[in-house]
Amino acid sequence: MVHDAYKHCTVDPKAFKALLKDAEKPLFPGCKKYTKLSALVKLFNIKGKYGWSDNSFSDLLSCLKDMLPVNNEIPTSFYEADWMTVDISCPW
Repeated sequence: MVHDAYKHCTVDPKAFKALLKDAEKPLFPGCKKYTKLSALVKLFNIKGKYGWSDNSFSDLLSCLKDMLPVNNEIPTSFYEADWMTVDISCPW
């Protein structure tokens, strides 16, 4: 399904491939439940649901970065997290 979406995207193929890579990359070494992308999507959904500001979201990300095991994939700010999806605009 993801690869079918790739055919229909009108974005930079490198950006889409990076997104696919993040969809497969564990949140931290040994993590089986979340990938980098799935964790960020879940966090973005909570941010939107409760109307968190960009600054409060950055504070949460920074705290999670520190709490999770070393070499985790959590970005340290809203802007870093948002940058991952800025070039992705697929017509699904």
